[in-house]
Amino acid sequence: MMLIGLEEESRHPMAIDANGAAVGVLTLQSGAAMLAGWADDESVWLLRGFLIDRRQQGKGLGVLAADAAVRAAAKLTAALGGNQTGVVLSVNEENPAGQAAYRKAGFEDRGQYLGGDAGPQRTMYRPF
Repeated sequence: MMLIGLEEESRHPMAIDANGAAVGVLTLQSGAAMLAGWADDESVWLLRGFLIDRRQQGKGLGVLAADAAVRAAAKLTAALGGNQTGVVLSVNEENPAGQAAYRKAGFEDRGQYLGGDAGPQRTMYRPF
């Protein structure tokens, strides 16, 4: 599935590096924000496929990676001449650790999203 993402112009997959070792992955995608419960697809980047290796969780790497993803999205917006104003994501309501990490990275809870297939989600947003 990740190889397909590499072929799509709208997706920008990234590896999360800590001390020279890959500890996770994430993808920034343009034109897909409604997948996280956002009102439109174009005004923000979608942060999706965000995964930190279970053995590396609890070390603050998710917070650092989420923050870095927002900075990367801002750079992509400038480089590509986009109009995005921030980053949106959805996180499962039964994942309080994930929600806390996103809040620490500056994301705001924008409400419940019921459109996915993984149960109730929280839509979270952070402006550039």
